[in-house]
Amino acid sequence: LQRLFDQGQIYKDKQSGYYSVRQEQFLTDKERGPDGEFGAEWGQVEFREEENYYFRLSDHKEWLLGFSRSHPNFVSPSFRQTELINAVEKMGGDRQSGSDLCISRPKSRLSWGIELPFDRDYVNYVWFDALSNYISFVGYDPTIDKYESQPEEFLQKWPALQIIGKDILIPAHGIYWPIMLHALGFPDEAMPQLLVHGWWNLGGAKMSKSAGNIVDPNALADKYGPEAVRYYLMSDIVIGYDADFLEYRVAEA
Repeated sequence: LQRLFDQGQIYKDKQSGYYSVRQEQFLTDKERGPDGEFGAEWGQVEFREEENYYFRLSDHKEWLLGFSRSHPNFVSPSFRQTELINAVEKMGGDRQSGSDLCISRPKSRLSWGIELPFDRDYVNYVWFDALSNYISFVGYDPTIDKYESQPEEFLQKWPALQIIGKDILIPAHGIYWPIMLHALGFPDEAMPQLLVHGWWNLGGAKMSKSAGNIVDPNALADKYGPEAVRYYLMSDIVIGYDADFLEYRVAEA
């Protein structure tokens, strides 16, 4: 964060608009329903004006487009890469478009979080605090500017193949993450590959702990044996697509 701030990639600006208290984000007209109202999924919505720090995401739109088009294996399966390219094309290409990423919250209303190194009155609030763990835990040294000068421990483990769910490809892992790395000086050949998997459904609906429609894999392993369960999970889903859990298929495995 400090390096990007020093490079002018992070700036402070005031934003006003409708804000979802539940989701902790400003909303745009794209989030409105056909009736012009914000849906119940956003919870309490209020008009708010607030000053925060922003990452110049829009400055890197053309790079990400070019990279995605010239690296067909960046995202697998291929139809997910097409989805990503379509999403990037819809991004604005300047600060006024609203495409830059708000990365902070004032301490006055959000006490927890990692302090911004250049302003102690603010804390980092997604996505730098979350996504940067992918490289920090394998030895990335943020004090070293040049990628090729990173510790050998890190260079031996990166770039990685990252396995993610389909619901977090856009925008977090497909847009924010590669642009963050690019802005930090990572060369194109050091970008991770993203393998995007679907969901395991139960009765046609996504499994959810809150809904209670879940399957205990330990209980399945006790009943059918761990190898049978592993084989079923590997053989009954096509990578990138959803699959419906059927216990009789475990028995057949």
